[in-house]
Amino acid sequence: MDSLSRRPLLIACRQLSFLVSWLILTTLWAAPPEALAPTPTLHIAPATIELGGFNLQQQIQVTLRNQGPFAHDVTRSAQLQLDNQAIATVSPAGIVRAKSTGQTVLHITVDNLRATIPVVSTGLSQQAPLHFQRDILPLLSKLGCNSGGCHGRQAGQNGFKLSVFGFDPRADFEALTQEARGRRLFPAAPDRSLLLRKATGDLPHGGGQRIPADSVDQQILLSWIKQGAPWGQPGGPVLKKLVVQPQQVLMKPLQSQQLLVTAVYSDGSHRD
Repeated sequence: MDSLSRRPLLIACRQLSFLVSWLILTTLWAAPPEALAPTPTLHIAPATIELGGFNLQQQIQVTLRNQGPFAHDVTRSAQLQLDNQAIATVSPAGIVRAKSTGQTVLHITVDNLRATIPVVSTGLSQQAPLHFQRDILPLLSKLGCNSGGCHGRQAGQNGFKLSVFGFDPRADFEALTQEARGRRLFPAAPDRSLLLRKATGDLPHGGGQRIPADSVDQQILLSWIKQGAPWGQPGGPVLKKLVVQPQQVLMKPLQSQQLLVTAVYSDGSHRD
């Protein structure tokens, strides 16, 4: 085929290429702005914060979505502000903690995006009755007190022995309340109890400070001692399930994700 015979074919190809390019540009110009740049939105969990009873504090989760496959956790970078800081406080990590009874609003800001959620604090004047196996034993496990490297070892630690990971709740209860002539707890002055003073670092402790002073963990232990360090009332609420949010998430490499873990009890109450 000579150059003359190929010329009509080349012209047709150029015309077709121009037509395709024109159609693509026309489609882009006609597309709505949101199709070109999806509008980002903030999703806050939980939608309402209820503090009181067993739930003394609440972690929030702030997620940035822009209609793509990836969700971006921005809990740590969000600006958090409460209307009334006499009702509750909020930490930079997004933990809301009640101070008094009442209602307020939490404002969340990420760049130019804003969201609000209500905060309700109730029943702080009356601490819910605590149960050793439900409330105290899990706390000892969380703090590592009954691990194999601490008081859970076979011989215990400095005369104080707990069962490994709390497998024998009754023995652990007796070790705290009855052994060593009950010197680990001081009901007459609960905040002076050896258990609390060592755990908070107020007294020398081989395991170091395990809980910050004035933390929720310290508050639970203190309330239990104030209530007389009981085993607990029979027939009280028991743990039914754990709820973890998000249930699934698509993440990029090196990306982090704030989890919400909620304990749900048989009476319908919940605890962060």
